[in-house]
Amino acid sequence: MSDPAKPPTRARLIYTALCVLDQTIDDCCPHPVKPNPGLRLALALLHFWGEGDRSPFDQFWRVVTAAPNAITRTPDTRATYARTYLSAICRQVGMPLSVDMLIGLRKARGLPTYERPPAACLCPVMAEAPQDDGGDPIKAAGRSPGRDAAVGKGGQGA
Repeated sequence: MSDPAKPPTRARLIYTALCVLDQTIDDCCPHPVKPNPGLRLALALLHFWGEGDRSPFDQFWRVVTAAPNAITRTPDTRATYARTYLSAICRQVGMPLSVDMLIGLRKARGLPTYERPPAACLCPVMAEAPQDDGGDPIKAAGRSPGRDAAVGKGGQGA
């Protein structure tokens, strides 16, 4: 007979609960999420292993479940607020939120980690840039390094 599966470790449970919160942030924009047992369990579990301050957990809940325009005027601001509270929650459970952590959470959820944002989300210069920029962000933006250096030194711009 094979050994029964080992129970998950504390760190693994915390990481999985953080994945639930990360998914909730993606789901709360543009419309709030409906309260659900998975979200409740994730927040309760993280609070249990946290440092005791309940405020970021309550604020996270309020932001992601509040009616549209109740907390923010624009839908994307809801996700920004929620990500701020996620950062505080991560610190409380001893897993500070970093770029690597965000990438790991997306990978754990089976999502791509580096996508080009839709053209509507880019500034006008970047939206008009060719898709294949050859890895050179200056050329992709249609700028010349020589001209930028001359302008930066007080030279005559074109």
